[in-house]
Amino acid sequence: MCIYRELNDEQKKTLKSLFADPPSLAIAWSEITSLLRVLSHVVKEYEDRVCVAIEHKQLQRRAIFHRRRGQTYATSLAIKSIRYFLITVNIEPMD
Repeated sequence: MCIYRELNDEQKKTLKSLFADPPSLAIAWSEITSLLRVLSHVVKEYEDRVCVAIEHKQLQRRAIFHRRRGQTYATSLAIKSIRYFLITVNIEPMD
């Protein structure tokens, strides 16, 4: 199963933005959580964090990404953390 078939255009754009170097600071948390919901089994959102569990290609990973309350856009540190998390489960954008 190819996960890219399940992504809509906006989610594909978000995935590419997460892997841009330098990271874009214009990625909204709502876009990130939309992408993570398609890629993962569990996404729970709280005011200050997003909890994720992904199983992809027999790899299982869990992560908690922190955000400031009321923060609309992800920081570069959060983006780098999300990028590293996706790499650990072999999820990267297709060129």
